[in-house]
Amino acid sequence: MGMTYSDLSFEVAGMLQIDTTDRDKFQVQNCLNRSQLLLLNILPSMFLVNSIKTTLNNLASAEGAIQHPTLFIRLLNLWVDYDVPITDTNIGFPVKIINDQLVNQIANKFLIGSQSFPIAALNATNGWELRPVPDANVVHGWRMKYVYRLPTITGTQPCLLRENLRNLLIFVAASFSAAVNNYSPERSDFFWNRFKEELLLLQPKAVTKIEGRDGYLRNFVNYTELLRNADRG
Repeated sequence: MGMTYSDLSFEVAGMLQIDTTDRDKFQVQNCLNRSQLLLLNILPSMFLVNSIKTTLNNLASAEGAIQHPTLFIRLLNLWVDYDVPITDTNIGFPVKIINDQLVNQIANKFLIGSQSFPIAALNATNGWELRPVPDANVVHGWRMKYVYRLPTITGTQPCLLRENLRNLLIFVAASFSAAVNNYSPERSDFFWNRFKEELLLLQPKAVTKIEGRDGYLRNFVNYTELLRNADRG
């Protein structure tokens, strides 16, 4: 069934010591969804089994720019085959992910992609760039395992994260809600620290990857390379 908005929002309200009728004032629903997105961005795949998909799609001749799947959040693994379809028995060739600025620097022998050792950059607009560019159409020529964006948490749509992530979700949402209209910076910091303590038990390395210079949340949208490298699953 998942974790319902009613249950989650009541817990957040209780932590903030606000009346449940004030949940909209403190943007509890929005903060729960921001928290869900944060967890999808930072947690290793072993904690996100409910939000991982694998998709097969086609290569097109002379087309190196490929669109991300719908609701794509971040990549876990990528495989390509330039000649024949990827199947259960033909898994294709693993793709090495490189920095966007390097994808076209063919003068560097360590970055030259080949059909047996393909490379890709992920931050093209709504997609990724593959090298070498395909020289033929291949049905199911690429396969991607990725984290996708879960449905927005609402009164009728429960949170689909696993139950063991409940504390992480609640603590982050409480921290975000406590910061609304500068309600209580102290409580915001307190619940953020509770979140980090809980996260430390699950994934010690993840804590250092969400802290910026001043100990607060980094803008994970601009740290896609860092977050992607945090997960090898």
